Amino acid sequence: MDGVPGVSFAGIAPGETFTYRFPVRQNGTYWYHSHSGLQEQLGHAGPLIIDSAEPEPFRYDREHVLLLTDWSFEDPASIFHNLKTGEGYYNFQERTVVDFFTDVEKNGLADTVAQRAMWSKMRMSSRTSPMLPAAPIPT
Repeated sequence: MDGVPGVSFAGIAPGETFTYRFPVRQNGTYWYHSHSGLQEQLGHAGPLIIDSAEPEPFRYDREHVLLLTDWSFEDPASIFHNLKTGEGYYNFQERTVVDFFTDVEKNGLADTVAQRAMWSKMRMSSRTSPMLPAAPIPT
């Protein structure tokens, strides 16, 4: 059911519609969202509720569905550009050399170096410990 236009299917042209038909195998609360452009980041998403064929085993007056998502007042194209050009652009909690020495004092050198190496290996930050080389990029 999930697909990316131009990758797993041709896409739905502007002004056109498409109807998904599928067997419902499991009830529950799900969500739908767009994979076109930056539509998801602009809020093109919503809840999809599939009720059970069996009645609920309890009674209630009303049901409320909340869909919580990330939101920014910054243009999604600008966010995308910033993330592609600067790995840690939105990371306001980068670890510093002072943090490194504080962590060594608190946790010991071996644990601190191991933790920094783990984050470096995951490429979650372009900044590495002053004692560690940057993790090689897998080829």
